[in-house]
Amino acid sequence: MGIKSQLSHILSVSEACDILGENKCARIVRTLIQLTQQPPPHKMPTDEDINFLIRAMMYRVNSQKQQQQRKEKQEHRLSHYEKYQQHQQQQHQQQTQSWSDSITSSFDSNGLSSSATNSTEPLSPPPPPPIKDVWVRLTTRAWMLDKLTLIKFLVPSNTQPHPGAGGHMGLFDCLAYALQTKHKNVASASFGGTTSPALAGIPDIIVFLAICERYYQLHRNKPEPSPMDKADNETKEKGEEQQTEVENLSSDHPAIQQMSLLMFIVYDSYQKKNHIQRDTLRRFLSDVYGENCHKGEPMKSLLDKIFSAPSLTDREFVRGIQKTITFQSNRPVHFLLDWMATLAHGLLPLHPKLPKSTNDFLISMENQVRWLPQLLHEYDLAEHRLYDIKRKFHSLVETSSTLIHGDPMKNVDDCGSSNSNSGTTTNNNETHSSAQTPKHAIPKAVFETAVCQGSDELGHGGYLPPKVANLVFRAVARMSASSSTLELPPLPAPLQEEDEESSKLPLFWELSHVLRFGGLCVRVVGDEDESIVQWLMQVVGSPPSTILTRFQVGKLLSLLGEHFEFRQRVDRSSWDDDDETDSHDNEGSDSTKKESAMSGRTEYMQVETAAKLGLLPTAWKKNGQDTVRIGVLVDALMEEVGATDESLTMQQLLAWHKVSFSDGSQQRLIPFIMELRLMMSVLFGVPPKLASMEARIVAEITRRHRLRYPQTDLSRRGPRGTVWYLIDDHWFQTWQKVVEKISHTADDDKDFRGKGNETISPRRLSKISNKGLLRDNGILALRVDIKWRSEYEILPPLAWLALQGWYDGGPPIYRSVVPYVPAILTHGHVKKDVIKTENEIELYPFFVTMFLCDSTSRGEARPFQQGVPVSRVNPVRFLLVQLCKRLEIDPKMGRLWVIEPSNIGSAATQQGVSEDWILDPDVNIADQRKQRYGDQASASNITLLLELKDEESGLWPRGIDGKQWSFEKSDLGAVENGDGVVGLYNMGNTCYMNASIQCLSHTPIFRDYFNSKCYLNDINTTNPLGYEGRLAQVSAVLFNAIWKRFNQQVPHQPKRVTAPGSYAPVSAPAITPKTFKDSLGKFNEIFSGNEQHDAQELLAFILAGLSEDLNRIQDKPYIEAPDSDGRPDQELADIWWSNHLQREMSIVVAFFTGQYKSLLKCKSCGYESARFEPFSFLQVPLPEDDTIPVSLVLYPLKDRPNALKYSVRVHNTGSLYDVLVALAKVTYEDEKGSSADATKVNSLEGDENDEKEEGKKERLDKEYADRAKNFAVVDMKDDYIFRIASNSWRLPDLQNKDTGELPLLHVYSLDPAPGLDGSNSDDKHGKEKEPNTGAEETNKCKNDDAPAVSFLALAQRRSELVSKNVLHPLRHFVFGTPLLLRVPHVDELTGTEVYDFVAERLWGFVPPPAQRFLAKSKAATPDERLATESNIQTKTDVQSKIERRKKLHKTLSDMEGVASGPMPRYGFRLRFASRDGRRCSLCPWFECCIGCLIPDDDTRTVVMCGDSIVIDWHFSVDVATNGFGTRGAHVDGNRKPRFRPRPAGITIKNHSSCSRNFKEGHPGAITLEDCLDAFAKEEKIPDTYCSQCLDFRIQTKRMSLWRTPPVVIIQLKRFQFTQFMRRKLRDFVHFPVEGLDLSRIMAGDVDERSTTRNTNETKSDEPQVTSKDSDTSPMHEDNGRAEMLYDLYGVVHHQGALSGGHYVASLKSDLDGQWRLFNDAQVYEIHSSDVVDSSAYILFYIRRDVKNMKLSDFWDVSRGEASRMTEEEMDSLLHGGSERCAIS
Repeated sequence: MGIKSQLSHILSVSEACDILGENKCARIVRTLIQLTQQPPPHKMPTDEDINFLIRAMMYRVNSQKQQQQRKEKQEHRLSHYEKYQQHQQQQHQQQTQSWSDSITSSFDSNGLSSSATNSTEPLSPPPPPPIKDVWVRLTTRAWMLDKLTLIKFLVPSNTQPHPGAGGHMGLFDCLAYALQTKHKNVASASFGGTTSPALAGIPDIIVFLAICERYYQLHRNKPEPSPMDKADNETKEKGEEQQTEVENLSSDHPAIQQMSLLMFIVYDSYQKKNHIQRDTLRRFLSDVYGENCHKGEPMKSLLDKIFSAPSLTDREFVRGIQKTITFQSNRPVHFLLDWMATLAHGLLPLHPKLPKSTNDFLISMENQVRWLPQLLHEYDLAEHRLYDIKRKFHSLVETSSTLIHGDPMKNVDDCGSSNSNSGTTTNNNETHSSAQTPKHAIPKAVFETAVCQGSDELGHGGYLPPKVANLVFRAVARMSASSSTLELPPLPAPLQEEDEESSKLPLFWELSHVLRFGGLCVRVVGDEDESIVQWLMQVVGSPPSTILTRFQVGKLLSLLGEHFEFRQRVDRSSWDDDDETDSHDNEGSDSTKKESAMSGRTEYMQVETAAKLGLLPTAWKKNGQDTVRIGVLVDALMEEVGATDESLTMQQLLAWHKVSFSDGSQQRLIPFIMELRLMMSVLFGVPPKLASMEARIVAEITRRHRLRYPQTDLSRRGPRGTVWYLIDDHWFQTWQKVVEKISHTADDDKDFRGKGNETISPRRLSKISNKGLLRDNGILALRVDIKWRSEYEILPPLAWLALQGWYDGGPPIYRSVVPYVPAILTHGHVKKDVIKTENEIELYPFFVTMFLCDSTSRGEARPFQQGVPVSRVNPVRFLLVQLCKRLEIDPKMGRLWVIEPSNIGSAATQQGVSEDWILDPDVNIADQRKQRYGDQASASNITLLLELKDEESGLWPRGIDGKQWSFEKSDLGAVENGDGVVGLYNMGNTCYMNASIQCLSHTPIFRDYFNSKCYLNDINTTNPLGYEGRLAQVSAVLFNAIWKRFNQQVPHQPKRVTAPGSYAPVSAPAITPKTFKDSLGKFNEIFSGNEQHDAQELLAFILAGLSEDLNRIQDKPYIEAPDSDGRPDQELADIWWSNHLQREMSIVVAFFTGQYKSLLKCKSCGYESARFEPFSFLQVPLPEDDTIPVSLVLYPLKDRPNALKYSVRVHNTGSLYDVLVALAKVTYEDEKGSSADATKVNSLEGDENDEKEEGKKERLDKEYADRAKNFAVVDMKDDYIFRIASNSWRLPDLQNKDTGELPLLHVYSLDPAPGLDGSNSDDKHGKEKEPNTGAEETNKCKNDDAPAVSFLALAQRRSELVSKNVLHPLRHFVFGTPLLLRVPHVDELTGTEVYDFVAERLWGFVPPPAQRFLAKSKAATPDERLATESNIQTKTDVQSKIERRKKLHKTLSDMEGVASGPMPRYGFRLRFASRDGRRCSLCPWFECCIGCLIPDDDTRTVVMCGDSIVIDWHFSVDVATNGFGTRGAHVDGNRKPRFRPRPAGITIKNHSSCSRNFKEGHPGAITLEDCLDAFAKEEKIPDTYCSQCLDFRIQTKRMSLWRTPPVVIIQLKRFQFTQFMRRKLRDFVHFPVEGLDLSRIMAGDVDERSTTRNTNETKSDEPQVTSKDSDTSPMHEDNGRAEMLYDLYGVVHHQGALSGGHYVASLKSDLDGQWRLFNDAQVYEIHSSDVVDSSAYILFYIRRDVKNMKLSDFWDVSRGEASRMTEEEMDSLLHGGSERCAIS
């Protein structure tokens, strides 16, 4: 009688538990309960509960004979069960429900086996009730697993099935089905019943593992009797029993029969017919052993013997197994049983629990992810209290982080891979710190600036001197988020004494450092400064040691002295002239001694400093000395604490510190500790835990403020310029009383900032509220009736910042001390009849509205700031300096005006006539206003204007006196609104429209035409080819919306982007062009919906539609195009142009339309026929040559810091070898240019005067070929190398068939191989036959003809915790950058040399913290070698390498040696693995081996050519690098990141070959001139009719320009569509930003002088310049043929592939000259050189003679004003007479 389960008829559950043992069963049961039940922590089963479950499963009720044999053991167990039952009953009486009761939700009446009932032996007694209850629970569905959970629970990560090739998904489905209990249906499905899903229970899982494990022990020749068999045969010796077992081994062994029955159930799970067919086994065998393995002779013959019939029942299958099983050295072997037994052995947990070392590392790794909740819990802080801390932290993040280095949108571009950190070539000497500093972190320079520099506005001189600040910064940066001690990763022994500077680790403060150190300083209570004293010892000592040497004690005292003297200097009043003079006189001597303080030779300290710090010996006499040696102070300290040896312990230092701590004196460590607390609580906003500490910090701030700004009888509030903050007096008095009441009491540490204690804290104060002090006008003006210390109190700035950070609230109100004028400074706390003072706080300054103007606004006032306080007493220069400081400009470049509100934006102001006046900077504003207005001067509505001088011309925009402005305003028709920096939201694939509209709206004169509403004069509602003016109206509305002035737009901003490759985000507004988009869909159905379209097609449609809507020609005449008939080109061109203007007369024609000449020439008779047709787009082809660009990443050897991305050009039918040769040329040119190998270069080139060019070319070609041999192209997958690409691979085979694009190639630099030079190479190209890393090529490497070099592919692998609720909680995966190594003579290397070689090459592929582990290390001693783990004790001359590889130590997922255990020499272990790092490459998959260990010993290595190896990093390296960048401070609390962060790998930089600034004539660079030449290139046209020959002839056609438009739009024809392929040309086209000369494609006319005619004679309405002096106008003079120079102002970029790309626009503002990138709603400031890149598609050029013109100079804006369409009429037209807009 026992538990009835699915497999209990094969093996009882109790016997299965005996086979596996209690420990493994306990691990299975405990983990499964946690996975299925997940009860709350207070109901989790204890170890005693789990042990009882296991004993209940092992309990058996047998016959009397069996009970008699095990009587004593049963009695022992029953006594234990009775005790446990009594204990359970007592608990049941006290507790109504236990964890087991909550789980038992159902009771199965058939849960007990009835085998005893059917037995002929006497009935056995029933099991005890507790045992029966456990059996019931184990068979309930609540404790069972479905298929997916079962596989996740049992199978290690490296063997988990997946749908791909080799995933074994079907096999594991059958296995899961075999273990699942098949319940009968509760009701028939036809009657509404439901079918219960099949689930697998604990008993079946244990039975399955026990059956397989029992057979596995026999298969491995390790027969171990069960514990019960040992109890029955105690008289037999173990050796005799084992020998008998082996001798009696036969096919009838119970283990073989049980395994056979189990496998029948597994195989039958495929078809579920209770019989097995041969085809079923073929499917299984193909999945287990490989395709077609069953066709081999051994398996085929065995299957023939087994299948005597077409199908087999279970008994027939067992007999077939018994008949075909073989025994090798007394080991049963059968291919149908062995694989499952081996797999199940790998599924068994190795340990009852995870190894301690593994568990400890996992806890450390989890703490790195969960650092925030741990810190909040440790320091008793609620998460919502972190707002001010985060705000102050982010305010200190380096300001340059706002610049994005590298194009943020360039993630799919040719030369701008997402892996690239910069868009340009960077300096290889860049430090590791700057390269590895996270985005949200405080670097050292920013920290020192904030800590060491003072601020007059905040009224303090700094916190720490630079040297001390450096020590504090580095110490805190080395702290772990989970520990307050310094986090130093373990190093090899030779590096443990390495200096900290040489490690070059990136040092920065993240939020975790601020919280950790801030909590250490101000949130730790009850330890009497023990924690911070311990931290100080680690700062000056060698962490984690808590003992200081004499030198380190001296270093600590020097630190205290330097900080104290720094405080004496910065806290001194700057108004004391005598002290200032003395400081200058003593600066030299003092600085010399201070510099020598840390030198270690002669160290001194000022006697005064030592005395005030309490460091002098009691018997010390001055004797006229001003300094004292540090050694004397160290001796005094050591003597005082009773240090007998030459060291100081932490207890002794703490006792020395407590002397001052107890008596309340400010000596020894107290001043420095107070400084740290003040810095962390004020600068970083960490609130103190103790109320008494809050009071001490505020008192210390007040004391320092009084020292720095002394208060005298004549200046009671400090000297002039002293800043004070006002605070509500009632709140401040409440805080003082509460703090004073609870300080140094039991409630001292009960603050309100912890989690859940907000309501019980006695310090539960409301937020600071200063609103009662202010007027109701919305500005910071005070009420006139407030009184000091009745309604408000004044505080130093730092004190206000501290209280506001601790308690929140506001608003901040600050006032300054100014000269006292009773008539002006009337306030509540000044008694005129008593107090006589020279200086006083100015409570009531003016509050003015500020405007700004500069050259970009041409003197026009633009809003700048509101509510700016201006002193009534101080000169205006104070305000001017303050404003210019914010704008980062010289105050000499600015001046202030008083603006009359009625003049702002008026016509008088626009014409330069105003009543504004300039302020005298040396007189206060009140006196100047009184002098100008008298007593009528009002204190309200004061408006000031800050005018900035033009840096280039040195002129004031408003002129000297404001009467004659220096810069002319635009004409009245062109209204200037905003700056046009407005984004457009993407409404779903509308990027093509956004980019096009941005370029049109930034076309200067064209924009003014719409914004000035001049287009209303030209609306043509009767044109049948137009859209009744609706397209023009919606375009005008959109242009006006883009160029209207937004409140948040700041007209003047200093340029932030001064170098290429930096992108500065702009806080710009954005609008949604929905009306325009909907209108487009109505005008043209092609643009309806959300499909992607070509930007050029949209531009063509808009310009053509606008030309028709704004066409001044009402009736278009029909005009036949004339032929040349021998007429001069000038005459014929004028006729064509005149005919065109008779049909088209619009702003679009005048601004965008040019004329080109098409010349046809007959090859037979030479007859020429010319046509002069108009054009709006200049569509130029990209020259099709026989080369294509290839982008590749070159991974360096160990001596280069970063990988470089190159772009080379090779023949379009070339091979990968040609790519490597081209790469070799580039690297050779780099070395030649940088003189990296000058000797080799000179030897190759020789004397150019003596050597022939042909011989030089041959030698260079040989050099390129030799270099190419040291490169290898790999096929790289996700973080691993799949294979080495053959050099013979053709590039056309690698191209995408749809787009024609080549993938990014990955090239590795290889170590030079011996004997691989041009002299002994049979290949004419010098190609090297490198081995493929596949199995076929690996076998070639093992032949006698194997090359002298071997290729090894290595991937980095790390381990992490998946879940503790599964049997195998670790997951192992590859990450980072893989390696490809070419190792010479690998067969001659030892294991130690292989490890050395890998560590040396791995240096540049890991982050700096991991590089410390790769430093040179001594070889392991025999006792320390990892060879002991492999159990290999062979001699290489006896056993072959193949045999040794078979005996390597197999590694399972749960083994301690995977990633923990003893620390390897270099922090990693090497193992053989598959390409993707999932499994071992030597072992079958069902052995669950994650990789056989490569021993690190002095014997010959087992590594062979073509091996794939993984680098298994030790957990200590993983912890030291924060999971290689995947864990740490970027994770916030329990919140998981939205995406898995990429590990820190190798940094990829762009080589100059990828740069956008290609030089003209650079090999492979296409210029715009090349494209223009291709446009004008003569081409043959067959079968064209010749009017002279009167027949079809071969003719030639040549295109050229005749008349250029003011704005020329050039389209680079990147998209090619053929019958077989659609592709996008990604060639880099270099185009000029300034000075494009189109004269190279202009058509000439020999008779131009004699035939030049005025176009006005042909058509008087031709659009021309209508300036006052039209005869001298360049446009009138040459009709678009005089000026040929154009400047770029806009580019439309197409990024990405042909089908799924993205459009952005780069535009140059004509207001400030700044280039900006418009990416839909996002706007970035960019450098002009970043505009030229390989994604440029449409170029907008403006002619130079038009750039500075106005609209009225270009177009007749006054035409038809009487008959112009009004806005109301246009609105009525759009709405169609209804309220709803007909367009939108």
